[in-house]
Amino acid sequence: MTSTDYIPGQPNALYHYTTRERVEEVLADLEEPGVYAEASDGVYGPGFYALDLGPQDEDLEQLRWECFEYARSTHPMDGVLVFDPALAEPRFARQYRHIWLASVEPGCDRPPSIGHMLTAVGVRQVNGAWDIIDLV
Repeated sequence: MTSTDYIPGQPNALYHYTTRERVEEVLADLEEPGVYAEASDGVYGPGFYALDLGPQDEDLEQLRWECFEYARSTHPMDGVLVFDPALAEPRFARQYRHIWLASVEPGCDRPPSIGHMLTAVGVRQVNGAWDIIDLV
């Protein structure tokens, strides 16, 4: 499947909000055999979570709400991984509103690889502006 393969209802980009440190790790690992997702056991099950809202679409507090509701009010959310969901395996499925999940089997010892589907990364500056680096 290529990035031109469109699945109806699927957005053109998904955004995984993370930390600046994780973005730096991903950039350093791009030349390595695999960049792996930060899989978590969230409310919709285990897997790799993302939003269909980019940093330009909402303010930080709204993005935090969409990601965590009340659960992680201190998460810095100063990094973002942007990717093409058409290249994802396993596939992403909409869970609720803006939340998408690529499920992994419980007990999976290796999260999904994401390096091949990354299109950009970004870090949020102290002034709130996002610096986005295109990878394609």
